[in-house]
Amino acid sequence: MERLERLFFEEPLYVYVTLVFVELVLAAIWHERRSRKLLLLLAVPPVVAGIVFLVSSQVVTDRERIVQAAEAVARDLEAGSVAAAERYLADDYSGLGVNKAGAIATGASIIRTYEIGKIKLTKVNVAVDGPVAAMQVTTIITLEGGARGSLDWQLRWAKRPEGWRIVHIQNPEARPGLF
Repeated sequence: MERLERLFFEEPLYVYVTLVFVELVLAAIWHERRSRKLLLLLAVPPVVAGIVFLVSSQVVTDRERIVQAAEAVARDLEAGSVAAAERYLADDYSGLGVNKAGAIATGASIIRTYEIGKIKLTKVNVAVDGPVAAMQVTTIITLEGGARGSLDWQLRWAKRPEGWRIVHIQNPEARPGLF
C-alpha cells in the first residue's frame, strides 16, 4: 500500500510514462484498424493522467508532511531563527540537546556561533509506520564564509493531534571534510 501511495501521490512520473506508452500502443493499433471503439479508448490515458495529476497535487502524504517540516526547520535555521524547531520538536523530545529546551538552546547557540548561509537536505529517506516515522537525512551546510560540510541525521517522528513532531534526534555523524 505504501508503494502505491508513493507512486500515485508523491512520484507519479512513472504513472505518466506508462500512460504515454499505453497511448502510443493504442494509437498504433487504431492506426492499423481505424475502429471507433479504439478511437474512444485513445481518450482514456489522458483522462487517467489528468485524474492522477489532480489527486497527486491535492493529497499531501504523511511522508511529504514530514519532509516539509524538516525543510521548514532548515529554512528557519538559515534565517537565524529556531522558531520552526520549537514548533516541530515534541514536548517529550529526547536526544541531541537532552530535551526540547536543551535542543532549542543548542540550536540558538550554533546560530550565534556560526553564520549559516545555506542548509540543503539531501538523501532524504522517510519510513512511515502508522503514527511513527523514521527519517534519515543528510544536510549540506554552507557557512557565509564559504566553508561547507555535511552531517548525517537520524530522527524519529510521532504523529500528534497538532501534526508530526520530532521525538528523538541522534547525534549527527559528520562526513569527512566537514568545515
